[in-house]
This record gives sequence, structure tokens and C-alpha cells, in this order.
Amino acid sequence: MELLWRKYEPEYIIIHSYTDRGKQELQGRDYKDRTELFPNEFIRGNLSLKLKSLRVKEAGNYQCIVKSAEGNHEALTELQIEATAPVRISVMGPEGSGLGLSCKSTGWFPEPTVRWVTQDEQALAMEPVTTITQDQQQLYTVESHITVPGGKDAGEIWCIVQNSLTGTKQHSAIELGVAITLDPSHQHPELIVSEHGQRVQCRPSSLGPAPRIAVGHQGFASQRAYWEVEVGDGEDWELGVLSESTRAQVRRGEVEERPKEGFWALGRAGGRYHPLEADTLLQSQEKAVIIGVYLDGEAGKLMFYNVVHMALIMDIPVPDSETLYPFLSPGPAMGGAAGDPLRICPPRDWDFPQQLVQKRSAKDAQSKDTTEHRGHAMQEGWGNDLGWSSGSRTPVTSCSSDCKLQESQQLHPDPSQRPGEIQGPPSGDTAVTAAETMEEKSSSHPTRCPESESKA
Repeated sequence: MELLWRKYEPEYIIIHSYTDRGKQELQGRDYKDRTELFPNEFIRGNLSLKLKSLRVKEAGNYQCIVKSAEGNHEALTELQIEATAPVRISVMGPEGSGLGLSCKSTGWFPEPTVRWVTQDEQALAMEPVTTITQDQQQLYTVESHITVPGGKDAGEIWCIVQNSLTGTKQHSAIELGVAITLDPSHQHPELIVSEHGQRVQCRPSSLGPAPRIAVGHQGFASQRAYWEVEVGDGEDWELGVLSESTRAQVRRGEVEERPKEGFWALGRAGGRYHPLEADTLLQSQEKAVIIGVYLDGEAGKLMFYNVVHMALIMDIPVPDSETLYPFLSPGPAMGGAAGDPLRICPPRDWDFPQQLVQKRSAKDAQSKDTTEHRGHAMQEGWGNDLGWSSGSRTPVTSCSSDCKLQESQQLHPDPSQRPGEIQGPPSGDTAVTAAETMEEKSSSHPTRCPESESKA
């Protein structure tokens, strides 16, 4: 028996040949060590060829020819190649009146499509800007950018990249407008958290240098989330994320100094920002009164943004396999008055920088006498432990490839697959099979904190 596999390109190219005389096998020049037959299966009519380390250019029409004492037979089959790759969403930072998001994925074939949708796959109203390029290996890279406007609870946003041949999807998601609230059972006893759990400050009677930390209810494990915090004119504050073990220490009242482990933060003290990297940048910018926080749990990064200046402050590495919790640590009380508050800004009230800049200009024009009067009013108007009375201070500023080779009839999406679900990595080796009957095969920001919260 003689067996020959060859490919149209447009001329015939020898892939693999076999003869039972001496059981000789020869591989094509470009296919050395990348092809394999199954001689033990010949008796059953299985004349399949396995291709290894596939390349995009190897898609096309293949012919199997068999010569034997019983006659000559041949069959054609079309080889189609699918390549998919992971998708990643990144926060570009505040942009105009919204938040810029970027989606990128490299290593697709054939050319994919990209969509921005909500979790239930409803298309976003915003028009994305998308570019698709192809490299020397003929694999495609897709990059898409979108600006999510303020004034809405965007919830979870997905970027879905879909293979145009098989419908296979890969996606990445980010949750905007996460409902972050502070947990009264995980806070320093000298802190007062508002009724809605989105504002915190020190009691007027607070003493000593110990850090006063309030931790959020919700933790994030290998997730992406973005939120904003109004720090206002406060001279002393710290915010970021901490580990579950550090959160437990806060609950037990065991945090007597700034944690050295399980604690990732941006802060300000004595007019300087820390870490030093942040101070170097922020001293040259307009005062940071709204801080955007982006936790990318999959990439293991925590990023801080100056929302007013619409710029990245810094990013620091965080564990990518640990549950992390947002926290706020406001400055201490001064002169018998409560300390400056920190507020978590609901994204439904994003209106971004123009309004904030105007209000800051008005704030900077106030005299020292006005400041002293405001501090006196705070003392006189202090309310209950759950929040602020009508006489409390309200800041002038507002919150703002694996390549996969298959036959055409095998390439179809799994109807049971959840939209956007990431499948396991495909096999690198897939056989092109000639059927036993040898029949021809067919091819085929400055966020404005809500009034209800500021008066909680």
C-alpha cells in the first residue's frame, strides 16, 4: 500500500508519504517532525494524519491518495484554523465627562469582532474606537477604546472578542460603580461612619497617632473594580486596599500602627503624599481632591488616579490570588473639632472636572476667618454618632494561541456555553482524518456626593 497526503497551495505540496515496502515514511520539507500517521490503525481504515505545532498559513485544502491491490482511492478535506487569545480590560483614567476603558487581545485568527456590552449582553450606547492589525504570523491583534459617561450606574461592563469562523468568545469584565460601603464591625472605635456607610471621619475626642481604619463590606478576589473617594482639603488621609488578615486585625482592634504587610495605599500627611513616587508627581499638579482607585485583581495591580487632573498617579503590585478589601483612614480631629471626612462617591453622580475646578476656585478664595468660623460651627453643630447634623462641615469641593486546527464540520460554538465564557486552552495537535469509506468530505468624576449622604 502507498499513502500520500498533500496540500494545494496552489501547487501540490507533499506533507507526508508512506509505503508498506520497508515501511518507509517521508515528511515534507516544511513539515519535518510535525506530522504523524497511525500504522496500527490502517487495518481499520484509519489513514489519519496528525499535524503538530500548527501555523495559520497551513489552513487550506488537503488531499489523501491511497494506492493498493484493491485499487486507487482519494479524498479531499478542508482544514480550517481557529486561534483565540485572552482578553484584558484596562482603565485609562478619567476622560472628559467619563471614564476611559481599553480592551486588548493578541493572537486571533481569522479576524475577530469586538463588542462592548453589559453583563446581560446589551450593547452599550457609546461608540467605541477599534483598531485591528495583523502580524507576520498572520495573527490578529484587536484594540478597542470606549468612554463610559458619568451620571449612570454602569455596573459590570464586558468586552467580548469573538472568532468570526466558529463564534468562540473570550471576554474580560470590569465592575464600575461597585456599591462600596463601610462595615461598622470593621472600623476603629474613634471613627464615625454615616448611615449609608459611604462617609467617615474621626470623632472630636479622638487622640493619639494610631491609624483609624474603616474597611469596606465587599472584598474583591481576582476581579476588576473602580471607585472614587473624595478626600477634599484634608491634610491627613490614607486609602487603598488591605488583605483579609489585616481586615481581621482591624475588627479585633489590634492595629496600633500602620500595617507593614497586607496593606496597599496612597496617603497624605503633613502636606506630603506617600509613597514618594506619588508625592513627586502630585506636587506638580493641582491638588488631588478626588482619588480614583482601580483594582485589577487579575493583573495584580492597584492604580490611583487624580480625577481632577485626569492623570494616573501611580500603580503598585498587589496579590492576584487574595481577597482584597477597600479601606479609608481619615485624618485625626484637631482643636476639638471632628477630623476631615472621606467620602466614597457613587458613580451615578459623576459629572467630572469642570464643575469641580470651578468650585475649587471659589474655595481657594475663602479667607482664613471663614475657615476658623467653619471649624467653630462644626463644634456647635455636631450630631449623633451615625453621621453629621445640619451644622456639620460639608466641603466646598464635590465628589466628584494556541492555534486550533479542525475540520470544518467540527467547528461550531457550543450552544451550552455561557456568553463570553472562557474555554480551556485548545489542543495544539489536531488530526486531519480521511474517513474509512474515503468519501469526499465537505468544507464548510469629580463626582458629586449625594445630598442624602452628606447629611446622613
